[in-house]
Amino acid sequence: MIEPYKISVIVPIFKTEAYLRRCLDSILNNTYRNLEIICINDGSPDNSGEILEEYQKHDPRIVVLEQENKGISAARNAGMDVAKGAFIAFIDSDDWIHPSYFQYLVQLEQETEADIAICGYKRVEQEERFDELSDRLDEDSIKTVSLSEIINMTYWKTFVWGRLYSQKLISDCRFDENVALEDTCFNFDVIFKRNGKIKYATINIPLYFYFMRQTSAVHSLTASMVYTQILWYINQIKCNRNELTQAMASVEALKAFFAFRYLYSFDINITRKNYERNIKRFKKSMYIVRKALVQCRNISLKKKIQYEILYHYPLVYRIFRIIDDPTMLDWEKLQRKKRRN
Repeated sequence: MIEPYKISVIVPIFKTEAYLRRCLDSILNNTYRNLEIICINDGSPDNSGEILEEYQKHDPRIVVLEQENKGISAARNAGMDVAKGAFIAFIDSDDWIHPSYFQYLVQLEQETEADIAICGYKRVEQEERFDELSDRLDEDSIKTVSLSEIINMTYWKTFVWGRLYSQKLISDCRFDENVALEDTCFNFDVIFKRNGKIKYATINIPLYFYFMRQTSAVHSLTASMVYTQILWYINQIKCNRNELTQAMASVEALKAFFAFRYLYSFDINITRKNYERNIKRFKKSMYIVRKALVQCRNISLKKKIQYEILYHYPLVYRIFRIIDDPTMLDWEKLQRKKRRN
């Protein structure tokens, strides 16, 4: 395969020495070779630094950046600042990728001229054998996706891995280091800065392997983390008068508020009295969000009514959340048990 594009692969690293070799091997052994692999050691106190030094000696494609611990957003930003590739890929250091990962994503981009090429992924708890794939991507599996479709894909919104971003597309975008749920805000920042004029393409083939471990950030989602996301959306509404930004930011801010309120109600450190008082105070800051939503012409009246119902009746949101993810019942039981103890 002709490899016309260099891909900058950004790998932030913190306390993942047990998984780092597996991650790096999966990148280095990819069939697509035109890579620069930017590894950012985010002040990791384990042996990750020694592992990176060892790998860098054996493969000149590896670039190692050292910084004091600043968090995953700062690490990714440092990688983006030095990236030279036509495309950028983000890979977490405890995950791994299929040997055809980059080959398929580059072909997907070439076939569709997409700004963002997205593959499927698989949540795994242990290493698995790779499925055998052909040398070329089956054109029947390629799908161009509209903006309205993409914003309803939780996978697309929640993560930045499992895809290739055009360097030109995200050249002026960076991760907000003050936001806990940084991936979602980054993806929306890309949309807002490009006025939604982005071409997406997808293939429903699991090429990215997301390693489920109990110390992963996704297992420790808290109300305070969601709160920083709400503030980010409110700031977008205040600072950007573009109609698309107003519509999307107001919807996402409301969704984040529903999640915040739900998680906050089960916080074992909060009394019921304090919960009600703080939620009432916080609702004042949601006024700007609801006002923006009402004024949005490209959101249907039906949707606006649905959001108002969810806003005024938290129990309805809880029911929808449990239907969507029944494991939340077990989580609720655990929180109640912690409160009793």
